[in-house]
Amino acid sequence: MKKRKKLSARILSLLLMVALMCSMLPAGVFAAGNTAVVDPVGTVAENAENIQDKNDPVLLDNTAVTSNDKLTEDAESKNPTIPDNSVIPSDSEAKASAENSTPSEDTASVTNPDYSYDEKGNLIINTDKGTAEWRNDKTIDKEQVVSVIIEEEVNSISDGAFKGCTNLTGVILRDEKTPPALGVNVFEGMPLWFSIIVPTDTSIDIYKNADGWKDYASHIVYNRGGWSFEKETGTLYIYINKAFTDWKANVSINPKEVRNLVIRNTANNIPDDAFSNCVNLEKVTVLSFLQSIGESAFEGCFSLTDFKMPESVATIGDKAFKDTKISNIEIPAKAEIGESAFENCTKLSEIILPAGISKISTSTFKGCTGLNFAMIPHTVSSIGDEAFSGCSALEVIWVNTQTPASLGINAFDGLPEKKARIMVPKEAVDKYKDLWPDYKEIICAFDTGYTFENGTLTVTANAGTVLWRTDESIGEENVQKIIIQDTVDTIIAGAFQSCKNLTEVELSNKVTTIGEKAFRRCVNLMSVRLPNSVTRIESEAFSSCDNLVSINIPEGLTTIEKETFYGCDNLASIDIPFSVVTIGDSAFEFCVSLTEISIPENVKNIDAEAFKHCRALKNVDLPNGLKTLGVMAFAYNTSLDSILIPEQITHIEKYTFLGCTALDFVSIPSSVTSIGTSAFGDTNSLKTVLVTRNIPATMQDSAFGMSLPEGAEIFVPTSSVEAYKKANYWMNYAANITGFENGYEFDQESGKLTIKTELGAVLWKENGNNIKPEDIQHLVILDTVQTIPEEAFDGCTNLKTAEIANSVTTIDSHAFSGCTSLTAINLPVNLETIGWGAFSDCNNSALTEIIIPANVKTIGNYVFLGCTNVKTFVVKGETPAKLGGRAFDVDRTDFTILVPTGKLATYQTAWSVYADQIKAVEEKVAFLNLSANGASGTATTTELTLSFDKDIQALTESDITLIGAAKGTLEKGSKTGEYKLSISGITVKNGDTVTVKVDKAKEGYLIEPGSRNASVSVKQPAPGPTPSPNPNNGGGNVKTGVTDTQTGAACAAVFLGIAGLAALGFKRRFNK
Repeated sequence: MKKRKKLSARILSLLLMVALMCSMLPAGVFAAGNTAVVDPVGTVAENAENIQDKNDPVLLDNTAVTSNDKLTEDAESKNPTIPDNSVIPSDSEAKASAENSTPSEDTASVTNPDYSYDEKGNLIINTDKGTAEWRNDKTIDKEQVVSVIIEEEVNSISDGAFKGCTNLTGVILRDEKTPPALGVNVFEGMPLWFSIIVPTDTSIDIYKNADGWKDYASHIVYNRGGWSFEKETGTLYIYINKAFTDWKANVSINPKEVRNLVIRNTANNIPDDAFSNCVNLEKVTVLSFLQSIGESAFEGCFSLTDFKMPESVATIGDKAFKDTKISNIEIPAKAEIGESAFENCTKLSEIILPAGISKISTSTFKGCTGLNFAMIPHTVSSIGDEAFSGCSALEVIWVNTQTPASLGINAFDGLPEKKARIMVPKEAVDKYKDLWPDYKEIICAFDTGYTFENGTLTVTANAGTVLWRTDESIGEENVQKIIIQDTVDTIIAGAFQSCKNLTEVELSNKVTTIGEKAFRRCVNLMSVRLPNSVTRIESEAFSSCDNLVSINIPEGLTTIEKETFYGCDNLASIDIPFSVVTIGDSAFEFCVSLTEISIPENVKNIDAEAFKHCRALKNVDLPNGLKTLGVMAFAYNTSLDSILIPEQITHIEKYTFLGCTALDFVSIPSSVTSIGTSAFGDTNSLKTVLVTRNIPATMQDSAFGMSLPEGAEIFVPTSSVEAYKKANYWMNYAANITGFENGYEFDQESGKLTIKTELGAVLWKENGNNIKPEDIQHLVILDTVQTIPEEAFDGCTNLKTAEIANSVTTIDSHAFSGCTSLTAINLPVNLETIGWGAFSDCNNSALTEIIIPANVKTIGNYVFLGCTNVKTFVVKGETPAKLGGRAFDVDRTDFTILVPTGKLATYQTAWSVYADQIKAVEEKVAFLNLSANGASGTATTTELTLSFDKDIQALTESDITLIGAAKGTLEKGSKTGEYKLSISGITVKNGDTVTVKVDKAKEGYLIEPGSRNASVSVKQPAPGPTPSPNPNNGGGNVKTGVTDTQTGAACAAVFLGIAGLAALGFKRRFNK
């Protein structure tokens, strides 16, 4: 979709009579900056302690990624010290968690009296002169600077001192009482997460109130030794190992306040008891190469439900997660699991131990009363005392090895009576009964449920989807094709994950459930066809399928679970069915090739980070019924250029559109009562913000960053301008706030809506109590409008005519979608761009032809989809426009695309999917002239004369639609191109109107659209002398009134007197 260019300037020109423009603030020193600190200390926590160990790399992991899967998989193959020079805040790629690090090896150390610099990107400023001189040093790459230490001797910092240091995560200040004087643009272009770290607790207020520094108040923090705590969200950040114990020693934090834990950077060994009895801790996010979890590390964390175990973990200590509420856990291969590690985890529902685990220790899963399924791999040689004791819901235990493991006392005591089964290979049943005599009554043979041959895995039973993994003869890397037969209805969690050579999947139409992580990391899987029988796809099912290009979501699915398609790098488009109500957390995060997404009207919830980092996504149409938008839902979508918040939304969460650097237009409806921190932070292309609420919404910190880009405008109701300028945080943008008037007029009686400005095309919907979409019957868009905004008239089901001025160059997405009463679509001659779905589902029976003007350069996806009665598309451009997917309806072939003479091959090549429908107009145009033959002296007519300026030979009654009278017979006239049409069963009297519509192109001729719908209205002549003959009305002795008013249906009204003949033909030429 074409980006709105200079939209704010256009609006300004239209509002000059009703609004005075305020002078704009300068851009400010923190360009498109933001007051939010997503991660308030960042990696410089280590640097703050004098760069504690110069031999340890300073990992630049400044992410807020929900999932650590990208991190852990990259950790296996990539050097974690390679820098990622991306300037995108928070987590420029999921991979940045592993890759962001120190400067390249080519960077040399520098030492002189004014400044010094080391290979790790640490810059130390010793003097005032050094703040400027270092920038002239050609050996220092500004983008490699990761931390700056400003020594106590520095009294002033020069203009632009650290401008362009896009990876600078922290500035460490030594002077605790006297902040250095700050120049302009010192921190311009700084990443949002950077921190200003002061030396003492008491220094915070001093710096926050100092000139210049106060502009960065929310970035100013005090380093407490490698950890920080965000009280508002209850989030504890741990950066270094030492901090695991230090944070508890700080009296300012009560362990009960900790609700979220983020472990990052070089914090890789959780010590014993580190977070024990943090009773309100709910979620742990690990963004480091965690290696060990100590004894009782999380014991007694009764609220802990979410912990993603990195694959780097080698040791899980005794009682590490005892008495938590973890619902699922993925234990790394070869990890050592301590005694009682998961004892009394009552929400744990299944456990699939990977090949590589050698021992299940004493009481490991004791008392896990929610556990119903366990799979024990062939590598397990011993199962300790009471390992699964008291698992009262555990009905199935699969043990896929011929050699029974040594079994401790009461290992499986307390399983459900009469239901529990220990399934073992049928050849080994007797051996198991001999060695596990206490459980011989519940030991049963199983059919493996799979076969494997020549790279093809065929699954015949639900259990087979995971049991194959315990087969020593099959490795993940050997599976190339999977066939799921119709005896399988569930693909169990983790079934085929990491099958890196899998390229083909065949699913039967009996499959209903695809389990969690079922196909995760199948990096060579390119296409999957899911049967309509699938009603549930669990979280992460296709995450990190790097080469997945095509997949369908079956109709009937109501929720796209969290991280379902996370990190599918090559997924460019996907259709979401109307059955979907919720799009879960990070469902499409890091789908970096996703250019288009159609979100259906049924979707009510888009959860946190759902489309985060979809950097190719240019257009998003949020459904009108949407009620919730989660934190960071569209953050860092760097191609997104406009957004209209639906009217069901009452709160815009923090960081929702953070880092959308191409965003230039935002519309916030009156329903929004609060806007979270940095909801639109770092949107440095923002030009226009339209806010229609009379009472300013409350802001939590600055929603648009510390300052708006130069020239940006916030339009608010004129009567509320002063209220906005005085409201908390809105006052930061006072110079950007201006008033607007409606920009539209509506006549309730006639249903006519007149749009005067582009704002008016949005604002009329805000008057919802007085104007409803179904009230609009006629639309006029004046020549002061250049762009018809997204969804401007979407769902105006009674709209019959639309008169669009030739000034309009862009019709944005879904502008007229669902206008089912529209009888004609007359596109303006200067139109260049038609957005996604602009006229979709305009299926009125009278709408049989659409003409696309010569200037159109872009036709988006689905533009005319559902226009089922259109039989002819007339394209006037000599050069084919860029055509989106399904721009015309590919599901039917009963239409023709007429293109200019000589351009048939060009269009058939460019629009190859419609090659069979494309025809050339051999002769450019034929004009239809219409006249009425009446009896002399009466205001009546019984016959119409149709005359063409070309010799059309084969016109028939079926080619003509007659409105206002019944068709009689059609006969050839005496002149070339002339026909006589009798009016059957009625005499058209004074004041009656008859319209003739020629429906089809005939013999290669296109009937000129301006003359195709010709109307004849019989009019009683006025009394008085007989006028002289009028040479323009075909002769006769009665004056004929002719009007040349063109309506949305391109009808011409001809008023005829007694015995008068009139002809009306608009002489607009095809391709002119």
